[in-house]
Amino acid sequence: QRISQVINNLLSNAVKYSEKGEISLHIKREKKPERGAVIIRVEISDTGMGIRPEKKDAIFAPFSAVNQIDTSSYEGTGLGLAICKEFVKMHGGDIGFTSQPGNGSTFWFTFKAEEVKNENTLQEERKEDSPISRRGLHILLAEDKVITQKVIGLQLKDMGHNVIIATNGKEAIDLFEPGKFDMILMDIQMPVMDGITAANELKSKYIDLPPVIGLSANAFEGDREKYIKMGFDEYITKPMKRDRFIEVVNNFFPPPKTS
Repeated sequence: QRISQVINNLLSNAVKYSEKGEISLHIKREKKPERGAVIIRVEISDTGMGIRPEKKDAIFAPFSAVNQIDTSSYEGTGLGLAICKEFVKMHGGDIGFTSQPGNGSTFWFTFKAEEVKNENTLQEERKEDSPISRRGLHILLAEDKVITQKVIGLQLKDMGHNVIIATNGKEAIDLFEPGKFDMILMDIQMPVMDGITAANELKSKYIDLPPVIGLSANAFEGDREKYIKMGFDEYITKPMKRDRFIEVVNNFFPPPKTS
């Protein structure tokens, strides 16, 4: 679904701001990296206004002044390309573009995808995944970056969960009420109050606390063990992968056994 949104966003930009000429969409398989996964490359080309060289570095930046000049076409809706970039990273890919002012642009992105399996296997995987979506956890997300709030929030809502967002650790403490949340996702580095301090304050204040999961872009060996020692119940690296989140949820809320 998110990959479709990225394609739709890029196509919408190309259509809206190409007054004449043509728009092309090319999708191809690049290579087979590992364990049945493949790399898919998507390219969308247009003959629109193009992007000036001095504006290229800012095109994926959120709330960039670039959208005030001749590149408004590529902002998309909301945070536009900045969120597209996060969605692509979530799927193990990359995004970029080439452009010549007055001669159009080509936006491209890649993502990892699993090879098609037989229908019986897919049905079994859907059965395993469905209890998580149906459960509808109430989650408190503490994250200061607007883009990450939106991306993780959309991920969680896609899985059927309810999300309330805090912008820092202090706000998370203020929003927390016993019995209101099933899980807390806490970014480790935030202004006002960091996630480690907030997690430990919550644990000292409440006896019956839901799982507090640390979030960080750091992905160094030993980070998980380090942050668990600092007070978190589990740790997830950003960008948050759907499979990893489901794994964590299943550890704390095991799906009911079927006879």
